[in-house]
Amino acid sequence: MKNTKTKLKQRLNSYGKAAAALIVLGGVGVADVDAQIDHKDYDPDISLSKGGGSNVTVKTDMPLGATANISVGKLHLYYDGSYSVGIVVLEKSLQFLKNGNYAKALSVDATINDAQSFKAACAFIFGKNGSGDLQGQGVKYVGFRFKNDGTNWNYGWLKIEVVDGSKGVTVYESAYESTHSTSIKAGEVPVLSTPGLWKTDAATTVWNTATNWDDGVVPLAGVDVVIPTGTTNQPSIGDLTTAVCKSITIETGSTLTIGAGKLTVAGNWSNSGTFTAGTGTVEFGGSAEQTIGGSTTFKNLIINNTHATEKVDASGATSCNVTGSLNVTDGVFKSK
Repeated sequence: MKNTKTKLKQRLNSYGKAAAALIVLGGVGVADVDAQIDHKDYDPDISLSKGGGSNVTVKTDMPLGATANISVGKLHLYYDGSYSVGIVVLEKSLQFLKNGNYAKALSVDATINDAQSFKAACAFIFGKNGSGDLQGQGVKYVGFRFKNDGTNWNYGWLKIEVVDGSKGVTVYESAYESTHSTSIKAGEVPVLSTPGLWKTDAATTVWNTATNWDDGVVPLAGVDVVIPTGTTNQPSIGDLTTAVCKSITIETGSTLTIGAGKLTVAGNWSNSGTFTAGTGTVEFGGSAEQTIGGSTTFKNLIINNTHATEKVDASGATSCNVTGSLNVTDGVFKSK
């Protein structure tokens, strides 16, 4: 392997700034934005197999993560004529979980942290001439760590498949934990949040409590709201509270309550659950056609749609009733 490493170093040195540009601009993955886990799902998958002769083949289009700097965490996938496949390490801090001289094969959910044994090398081998525990085993994970800030370890994984006999390798995904010194599980990806989604395990019923919403933000006027089935603490817009949203969907089995508060809706209203009106007010204040669907009884209803010709249309609702005041300040209301 010493000769192979020397050839790889020479090959990489000859690329110079051009290689750096390829790595940065050759983003072939779809990145998920998350505060902790930086994940790339390579599309298309990155594959490399035996070429002609004994020359080293290097893939330069595999950035480790969506935000990793050019000086750290960048990977070159390589294959040489001796049936050796692996990673060329551009930054000395990048290390892989090892099993002897080879990368260790991990199954999904295996923990990657400082309790394992890592190996540092300028070229790290997934398999060679049939050796190593990755080849012929189907899709596996490889753990790694690197110092994203030059001081502290960040842990991550590659999802790969090595052809039996080390005749090729495919890399499917990669991810790393951007919080220093924090473990990650093989296959762990960001948990994406949804704006406007009331959490089924919300701690309280208070609409204006940010932590009750999936993305940790109380909805603004441009956000569609969904009150999902299976909610434990049903949302309530309390007295003196003014809430806003774009469209709102109350799913089967869920409930939205308005005490003496007010909800302004800029989009559509869809109620398959329960709406408890209290003494509150719902205002339809959009600038395009709005619809009311499902079965709803409002206490006080305000129609304040600024579009010149479109209307607030409840004609398709199962039922739509108002027990208090109906005030059309702007626009047209088409009732059931």
